[in-house]
Amino acid sequence: MFKAILENVETVKDALVSINEILDETVFNLTKDGIKVDASDRAGVAFINLFLKEKIFKEYVCEEDRVICLNMQELYASLKLFKGETTISLIGDHTFVLSQTKPKRIIITIRMLDIPKDEGERYQVENLQFKSKVEISSSDFNEAIKESEKYGDYILFDLDENRFRIYSKSEMSGLDYDYRIEKGNESLFKLDSKESCHTIINRDYIQRIAKSFR
Repeated sequence: MFKAILENVETVKDALVSINEILDETVFNLTKDGIKVDASDRAGVAFINLFLKEKIFKEYVCEEDRVICLNMQELYASLKLFKGETTISLIGDHTFVLSQTKPKRIIITIRMLDIPKDEGERYQVENLQFKSKVEISSSDFNEAIKESEKYGDYILFDLDENRFRIYSKSEMSGLDYDYRIEKGNESLFKLDSKESCHTIINRDYIQRIAKSFR
């Protein structure tokens, strides 16, 4: 048996908005501790590690661990119809159910998909080895991405042991945007880099991912 009641479904909507933008289907691990998503897009550009802990739910019952796969667009479109208290449950081995009784009665069933054959390879974010790690205020990150919109279609992320940088340049106008935050700044929560590293990513892709971070 699996049943979870959210007092406010907006919590899950906000958490899933970026996943909906980049994944067609998503594998959810239902455990006694909460709901986990450990996924990557097919290009291997973005890696998602999401944990909806048991304590965020008004009621949470998971008698045994389950792995399910859902069409992400169907799930997110359905969630958008719900407001307030919402119940998530499973019927048998094939049906995922969303329901609520107030302010109006809604019941939506979504057929679960087969688990992808490559699930064991694609959904192993915890096994990845990263040379550098930076933790920054989500508001500062989103502000920098927003501010750089007029300066090109690609964003360079660059960091070393002393600072984190977001850079974009317009090839047409020659203007560039250069945001730097130094180690010791209160908005830079963590900076761990033994060597300089950088990557260039399409702006549209980053903006879709950033929707979950507020």
